[in-house]
Amino acid sequence: MSEQDSDGRLSPEQVEALVRAEIPGLKINQGKIKLREWDDLEDVADRPVSPWVGANFPPVWFIQGVLWLWLRRKHPQLTYQDMGELDMELLQDAQVVPAEEPADGVDPTSGNTEPSSNGQRTASPASATSGG
Repeated sequence: MSEQDSDGRLSPEQVEALVRAEIPGLKINQGKIKLREWDDLEDVADRPVSPWVGANFPPVWFIQGVLWLWLRRKHPQLTYQDMGELDMELLQDAQVVPAEEPADGVDPTSGNTEPSSNGQRTASPASATSGG
């Protein structure tokens, strides 16, 4: 891999090569990510991570962050922004995102951006005119 650029950042090509080199042995276990690491992700993404930990179909910023948290242990020069240069196909190869359609939980076409607490789609509220 060639040297970092003048500001110390890796080029997009270097990041992709690094991730591709890690893919064969990559097994991300979110349960092994430390609380301080989750805090780091919340700080750089400026969003809460707890609703997405363990979700079947998390948003792209979360996937980017999980990959960053996992790989920076071995490659501390990586930044959260570096992960933004990867494409979804590579993330699927790394098994960071599922290749198939999302399971129950968040329907990406529904406009709902939060997963339900039990992984199931939430039902509509009961009608106030129901019989009695």
